[in-house]
Amino acid sequence: VRNQLDALQNNDYPEADYGIEVLYNFMAREHVLTASLLEDFIRLWHNPVYEDMLNMLTYRIEEHYVHADEAVFFVFIESQDEEKYMNIFELVKQSEEGSDSTWLNQDVRLFDKVAKPAERDIMI
Repeated sequence: VRNQLDALQNNDYPEADYGIEVLYNFMAREHVLTASLLEDFIRLWHNPVYEDMLNMLTYRIEEHYVHADEAVFFVFIESQDEEKYMNIFELVKQSEEGSDSTWLNQDVRLFDKVAKPAERDIMI
């Protein structure tokens, strides 16, 4: 997950949409089939649901849970416009005959925007 977040944080380095391509390569095969072409996957990520993760200022993996062949990571990001969001990375462990198991993304989604405290709520 950290490698994917690093790539998304620097999405356009070393080339345009490289971070999205890294994420695409970590998607579970059944989800890649729904966006069968990399170009379609890139278009999917350039929409308001996901665009705040592209070239984000910072990220922090807050928690993760692993159960058998499934894992969930809760990630807080700060977008380019300094908004804070919580995202969920759901992973599944997959193996192909004759190779080691690999953790792949089953889903990546925005869970919630983290509200900024109102000025009156800040105690000094």
